[in-house]
Amino acid sequence: MNPLTSVNFYITSECDSKCKFCFSNHGKKRLTRNNAIRVIDMLRKNGTQKITFGGGEPTLHESLPDFVNHANSIGMKTAIVTNGSKLNEVIQFCKPSWVALSLDSGCRATQILIGRGKANYISRTINLADKCRSLGIKLKVNTVVCSYNIKEDMTSIVKRIAPNRWKIFQVLPTNPSARPLEITKNQFSKFVKRNTIKDITIIPEDINAMCQSYILIDPLGRFYHSDIRWPHEYSQPILSVGVIKAFRQVSFDFNKLKERGGIYEW
Repeated sequence: MNPLTSVNFYITSECDSKCKFCFSNHGKKRLTRNNAIRVIDMLRKNGTQKITFGGGEPTLHESLPDFVNHANSIGMKTAIVTNGSKLNEVIQFCKPSWVALSLDSGCRATQILIGRGKANYISRTINLADKCRSLGIKLKVNTVVCSYNIKEDMTSIVKRIAPNRWKIFQVLPTNPSARPLEITKNQFSKFVKRNTIKDITIIPEDINAMCQSYILIDPLGRFYHSDIRWPHEYSQPILSVGVIKAFRQVSFDFNKLKERGGIYEW
């Protein structure tokens, strides 16, 4: 299988949350709408089947519906990873194959402590999940496990949302403010065991599983290493040197992608 089959394109670093573990430090610059679409076209020509739009918060990017619609039109499966800020507005103009809703706790105070949520974050997430389901959009929940939520049982809230997939990540110490949130692999395993839910596909990803198993592109159209390097190390721009040459400048392990369940029925 083509190693470029699944790609994550972080189209903006702009965000309205202040998550302490955020790994986005790409700066404020980004590609123009037309150049971002050129990158999407180049990925498709080089075998990409699924493209995930992230950030920052991708729903704050005014051209996100255009990117989703274009990727859909050329045969890609599409996904948006979002805190939901403007998701209602976005899905009025496009229909991604998947939406991944970021939810790190069923407790409002913990969500706020992490920096992800405001007072209505959890109820908004539930409402957005219901809206996506009504539109035939498949659902994921993305949860980052850290020292703030390590003892939590999230089964009730996740059952209510009823995602097709629940991705549970061990917090990555990719920036100085994330260091106090670090947990051990054993602590992470206990969280996963406590939160196992029958009939929901759970994808646990510890630090080792994540590192070098994602293909990541920054807002300027450059691949970068999917590991704990800080600051990030980037390839040359895809638009300047092409997909293959740029891709060879970063580390990626296709076997790790498969082992963590990254290839599935999209």
